Amino acid sequence: QHPVISSNHFIAGASYETRDFLFDAEAYYKQLSGLTEYTLRFSHRFGQSVDYSSLFYEGDGYTRGIDLLLQKKFGKFSGWIAYTLSETRYKFPVYGDGYFSASQDVTNELKLVGIYKLKKWTFSGTWVYSTGLPYTQPIGGYVLTLPDGTTTSTIIPGSKNAARLPDFHRLDLAVKYDISMGETGKGSLGFSL
Repeated sequence: QHPVISSNHFIAGASYETRDFLFDAEAYYKQLSGLTEYTLRFSHRFGQSVDYSSLFYEGDGYTRGIDLLLQKKFGKFSGWIAYTLSETRYKFPVYGDGYFSASQDVTNELKLVGIYKLKKWTFSGTWVYSTGLPYTQPIGGYVLTLPDGTTTSTIIPGSKNAARLPDFHRLDLAVKYDISMGETGKGSLGFSL
C-alpha cells in the first residue's frame, strides 16, 4: 500500500493587458507529500512471493518558481517571450537527510515565439532554451569474479541527481497556407521543421 500524493499550492500573480499587449507574472510554491519512487533494486527467485511495497521509496518535496510572459497581439508580426525560473527538490530518507533535485527539475527555460502573417501565409518560429536535467552520475565501478567463474559488474552511483546534463536549445520553424474550400469550407497546408 502506497501513500496518496498530496500537495498544497500557494500562487500569487499579476496580469496587465491592453488591446495590443499582455504582461503576466506569477510566483508559486508547492509543498508535496506522499511521493513515491520506484527502485531499480530487484532480486527475485522464481517461486518466491514478492513484497512489491519494498520496491518503492517514499518521500516529500517542493516546487517553487516564477513565470513571466510578454505577448504582442497586434500587427502582421506577433508573438511572445516567456521565461521560467524554478526549482523542484525532493527528500527521500533512503538517499539521506537532505534535498536533491527532482529528475524533472529545469532551473531556467526561455521561449521565444514569433508569428508573421502575409495574406494566406503564416510563418512561425519557436526557439526554446533550457538548462539541463539532473541525473545521478556514476563515480566508479568494479567487476567481481565469483568462485564458479562467473562475473558480476557493479556500478557505484554518486549523490542522487547531483550532476546535470548540458543546457540545450531547439528551434522549430513552420509555414502554413490557408485554403478556401467552397463558400464555407476552410483548410490549410503546413510544413514544419
